Amino acid sequence: MPELAGEGRVLKRFRVAREGQTVDGRTLTRQEIKEIAETYDPATYGGRINIEHITGWSPEPPFNAYGDIVLADAVEEGGKLCLYNTISALPNLVKLSKAGQKIYPSIEFYRDFAGSGKAYQVGLGLTDTPASLGTEVIKFSSANPNLSRTQPDTEICMFTQTPAPAASAPAPAAAEEKTLFNQLKELLTPKPVAAPAVPEDFNATVTQALVAALNGIASLNQRFDTLSAPAAAVAPATGVTVTTPAAAAASVAFAAPAATPVAGVPAAVPAPASDPVALLSQQVQ
Repeated sequence: MPELAGEGRVLKRFRVAREGQTVDGRTLTRQEIKEIAETYDPATYGGRINIEHITGWSPEPPFNAYGDIVLADAVEEGGKLCLYNTISALPNLVKLSKAGQKIYPSIEFYRDFAGSGKAYQVGLGLTDTPASLGTEVIKFSSANPNLSRTQPDTEICMFTQTPAPAASAPAPAAAEEKTLFNQLKELLTPKPVAAPAVPEDFNATVTQALVAALNGIASLNQRFDTLSAPAAAVAPATGVTVTTPAAAAASVAFAAPAATPVAGVPAAVPAPASDPVALLSQQVQ
């Protein structure tokens, strides 16, 4: 067995799978179990132990490594070929098992490993709901009997196709953390203010108002021009005498006071008031 890093390791052998149908209707064949038992070698590819088949990028819990697969072997039990793993468990796996958490194994394997045409186990997940029937509870206390998980609730574990290098499904804790983060982000992000709706006839209304205003300005200009123009002389009607400002001035300048009649002196006959020249001649005489 190769020397593995990490203090406080504990070796444990237990059943991890059994040939036949899985919970979701897939099949783990006898041949695949035989090939896994024959081909597994930590020197070729060492399978590590994880939680719920999630390979974390950080060495911090909960998705760090919990140990290593040291050996894979096959045993016939009740007419079924079963796969056993011998693991080197780290203290965090021992602590988890004693707390009764993630107590069932779930194998990870490729049906065609590296183009060899043979099945090869590449890892082991710790879960509460394995796919394979007949898995054995991982216990590190000799006082507890070995138990079989024959009716798991749902399938989470057994890979029948080539898995992606990273986790194929987020852990519940990570999903919950992401949800809380999204909620906080939504609360802290200011909501965009919606622009007021513009009525369809808004442009027409504005255009009509502008036209009315311009028409009003033009009307005011026209009235102002009319009031500013000089007043035209109005032709006199029949029997009405109209005196223009010039005629009035002439009348003031050239009008003589009325002569007082003197006894024995004949009164001069005045020229018509409308003839200023004749009036002037009379005054000179």
